[in-house]
Parts: sequence; structure tokens; C-alpha cells
Amino acid sequence: MPAELLGLLLDAIVPGAGSPFWWVASQGIQLILWIAHSVSAAPGAVALLPEMPLWSFGVAAICLLVIALLNTRWRWVMLIPCSVAIVAMVSAPRPDLLLTGDGQHLAVKTDKGQLRCCVRGQGTMRAQFWVRPRRSQATLFHLMICRVRAAMAMVAASS
Repeated sequence: MPAELLGLLLDAIVPGAGSPFWWVASQGIQLILWIAHSVSAAPGAVALLPEMPLWSFGVAAICLLVIALLNTRWRWVMLIPCSVAIVAMVSAPRPDLLLTGDGQHLAVKTDKGQLRCCVRGQGTMRAQFWVRPRRSQATLFHLMICRVRAAMAMVAASS
């Protein structure tokens, strides 16, 4: 940030004079991106999580906000509804079938609990973690409707 500020100030005074500071700023940005890619590629950085109930997210957010903002001893009472909301988040059921909005990818839960991903047109299944969460109840309804279509497509692809 200081290099960007100096680059802006020098470029405002004399155009092009801030280029060394912009180079330093770009090196800092490259370092931040390298750290982000390294952390995201680490084992366990990506996990398959179910969609949490909306009410539990709201309750947990409000409870944590009250705990953070109040200075009285009564704020710790909010740990009770917050813990109930966290248990509801953790115990949310995982879907058996996932389908992207464009219908290009399908993931089916196996007997071992893993998801197998099938790309449209290939007919082969490959092991892959599914990281795209469901967004709404409309998506769930869409998945239920597409279950029959997906099963028929898988049978047609295998024969």
C-alpha cells in the first residue's frame, strides 16, 4: 500500500515517475497471490460442506454480534442459541445428487459417501470433490426434477 500511494503521488506530479513504486507494488501483489494459491492447494483446504439452514446462519450471526458488542455478563446467554444454531449447521444433511445450473456436470453420492462427478458427453465417472454448494431451494427442486433425467442419461451412456 505505501508503494501504491507513492506511485500515485509521483505519477500525479510527473507522469511515469512512479513506475519503480508500481513495480514494488506488483511484486507485493504477486506474493499475496502466491500465498493464496499455496494455501488453497494445501491438503484439506477444500472441504465438502452441505448447505446450512438459513435460520441457523441468521441466529449464529446475531448471537455472535451480540456477544461481540455487549459488555455485560448477559451477553454470554447468547451462547445457548448460538450453540444450537452451530449444531444445526453441522448436522445439515448432505445431498445425494448435485447438478450444475447449466446441466454440464452431475455428481452422485456413492455407497462410501464420496461424490463421483460425471461430465456431460463423456459417460465416464471420475472421483472428484464437489465444491459448489447449493444456492437455494429452487436449486434443490431443480435437482429433484433432474434426478430422473440424470439417471436415464447415465443408463444411456453406459449402454
